[in-house]
Amino acid sequence: MQLRPIILAIGIMTILLGAAMIPCALMDLADKRPEAHVFAVSAFGSMFIGTCLWVLARGGDQRTGQREAFLLTVLVWVFLPAVAAIPFLASGMSVTDAFFECVSGLTTTGATVLTGLDDMPRGLLLWRAILQWFGGIGIIVTAIAILPQLRVGGMQLFELESSDLSGKFLPRITDIAAYLGFTYLLISMLCALCYSLAGMNWFDAIAHSMTTMSAGGYSTHDTSFGYFNDTNAPYVATAFMFIAGLPQSLLAMMLLQGRIMPMIKDPQPRVYLLIA
Repeated sequence: MQLRPIILAIGIMTILLGAAMIPCALMDLADKRPEAHVFAVSAFGSMFIGTCLWVLARGGDQRTGQREAFLLTVLVWVFLPAVAAIPFLASGMSVTDAFFECVSGLTTTGATVLTGLDDMPRGLLLWRAILQWFGGIGIIVTAIAILPQLRVGGMQLFELESSDLSGKFLPRITDIAAYLGFTYLLISMLCALCYSLAGMNWFDAIAHSMTTMSAGGYSTHDTSFGYFNDTNAPYVATAFMFIAGLPQSLLAMMLLQGRIMPMIKDPQPRVYLLIA
């Protein structure tokens, strides 16, 4: 078994996760919160750990097969939540609660142990949304998109992570991952814009667009969408939750390639629409 590509992938994703903490630090800094240093230190520590793993594993044979794909998939869902939990731990949460919150976020399960969200630092609320957003596109898909070293064996890795791949609509797995990622980002931005027009402030709009597209459901308020009942935001949520449930590969073909027929002919959207 080749461990180098596994360590390399985890290292790169840890760096990416650390970089995602920076906007949270800037948010708390802008709000003049004393907790701003929590995300700054956490980001530096995460990126340092990821860099060490990257340096350790770079070079050598980077080929991956079925066994490496299985092992990487399992390790990712253990190691990354542990790294993501650092800001929660630094904020005073217990190890169990912090790890639970991050696993729930990255797997887009949506269960939470937190209360008092309305009084919580916006950096921490944004971090919860970012975790679900990353989990929604799929951590492994992200890895394939940023790791050209995983071209060999990438298809096996992708199939273990994603269940909505309706055929290879592009020849290279890295291109498929890039198409899916861009489609996910595009629809998320559109969702945030619609939330803003529906009456949310910009922070709530961005945070809820992330958790809507991931179908995770983390909110910035204890009453969740009950907080926005006097706006049109629930209608936006209904529409984009429906879109989020469609196969992303078919959405990518429709939006980026102009191919509508795969969406019409595929049985998944038809059954999904019927059930909805």
